[in-house]
Amino acid sequence: MTGNCALFLRSAFQIVGQVCYAAKAKHPSYLSNSVAAGSVMSMGGIRFIATLEAIKGIVVLLLSIGLLSLMGQDIQSVGVQVAHYLGVEHNHLYKSIFSALKTHSHEIRQVAFLAVFYSALRFIEAYGLWNERVWAEWFAIISGGVYLPFEIEKLIEGFEWWKVLITIVNILIVAYLVVYKIRRDRSLK
Repeated sequence: MTGNCALFLRSAFQIVGQVCYAAKAKHPSYLSNSVAAGSVMSMGGIRFIATLEAIKGIVVLLLSIGLLSLMGQDIQSVGVQVAHYLGVEHNHLYKSIFSALKTHSHEIRQVAFLAVFYSALRFIEAYGLWNERVWAEWFAIISGGVYLPFEIEKLIEGFEWWKVLITIVNILIVAYLVVYKIRRDRSLK
């Protein structure tokens, strides 16, 4: 399954890359802006972030499909099993999430809808970053930065390596995007 997912992602991004290249070839003014920005900082970093956002979107979308498949089952017991498997069964956040979910179909649909909405936002951000859209840079800075206070608060509550890793990666991504945005804006003036 993992190999198929990686193959799918690689193929999807190759297609997106070819479409972007074709679009740039038809619009020389857009190409000149891209070259100016690309000469300041590598697009590899931006495309890596776009790939991460697409992967987050895919994971959340798959989770929402999985959640919908649980309709009619005891979600709390499934949640406890998943939390135990992930080793987070003692984490109060996961306990509160699964205890808040009842087996009512409308609640499952609402959570799945929110997950699909979040996934769509990740896909939109990934598309915009991949295609060097200015709005996507702002969107990525804001959407990445909005989580930082919560991540830092969770670190203060209790130290765990995975929390540190997630926080550091998010800080690095937001910092990279801010520096990229500043350098790109300066190079276009």
